[in-house]
Amino acid sequence: MGEAVAAVAAVSEQIAAEALSHIMVKYEVLPAVLDPVLAAKEDAPQLHPPEKNKYLFTRIVQGDVSKWFAKADVVVESTYSTPGWEHGYMEPEAALAFMDDNGRLIVHAPQHHPFTGRDFIADMLAIDRSRVRIICPTMGGQFRRQVRF
Repeated sequence: MGEAVAAVAAVSEQIAAEALSHIMVKYEVLPAVLDPVLAAKEDAPQLHPPEKNKYLFTRIVQGDVSKWFAKADVVVESTYSTPGWEHGYMEPEAALAFMDDNGRLIVHAPQHHPFTGRDFIADMLAIDRSRVRIICPTMGGQFRRQVRF
């Protein structure tokens, strides 16, 4: 929600507004499968047909599991889940912001979507987006390079 689906470039605001009036977006509501186990089934709705929903399956076995299960006093088997938005990234939930000599707000913050962060900050402070610069330091867990704009 809120992601761009079209763009217009023009030499004037009037031409851009005219071009925007000719854009019409139609969405096709597709079936959703919100359970990863059900999504992996052969008859599940496909996210990117003809590709399967299960992009990669890797089985990792180290040692003789059956042998150790046989020696164990108790074996607990279950299916575990975490909340849908849980993440494992190691970046700090912190930011440093300051105004530079040109009156531009500089924000150093780990963000996975710096443009969304920039737009949110600009809207919240009622300033032009060009006056906000996000600098994302190297983050752990996702192993991204530094992003600057």
